[in-house]
Amino acid sequence: MKKSIFCLIFSITFFVSQSFAQDTIYKMVNGTNLHEFNNNMKIISSTDHYNEYNYRDYELKVKKNQILVLDLYDDCKYCKLDINCEDNPSYRIIIIKKRSAFNKETTEIQHWKSCDSTYYIDGNKISSIRICKPNIKEL
Repeated sequence: MKKSIFCLIFSITFFVSQSFAQDTIYKMVNGTNLHEFNNNMKIISSTDHYNEYNYRDYELKVKKNQILVLDLYDDCKYCKLDINCEDNPSYRIIIIKKRSAFNKETTEIQHWKSCDSTYYIDGNKISSIRICKPNIKEL
């Protein structure tokens, strides 16, 4: 009897915990490219703009109960600031659409460091982010 009650409690706990599980997506903006990774950190999709110097804005949508792990890694020789990323990090403008009550969204603009920086975005709070192209120095 004790064994069956234990199994029943364990099963209920397992199913309840799985219903609140969050899905994690991994993306990286690297200069002009956007890469998407699986859970084993292998690239599953990627843009191919390595030989182009046309930076783009990338809009990433995040579903509820999803976590977006975003890595910003700009090649600093193309950024407006100096090459040493630790002394003078580059930044990107990020436009965030936040979820709020009554299905209204609010928009917020922030500056995020884009020199090998990782950010965690909660889909329960944020519906999408736009990663704007950086300010490019004249070559």
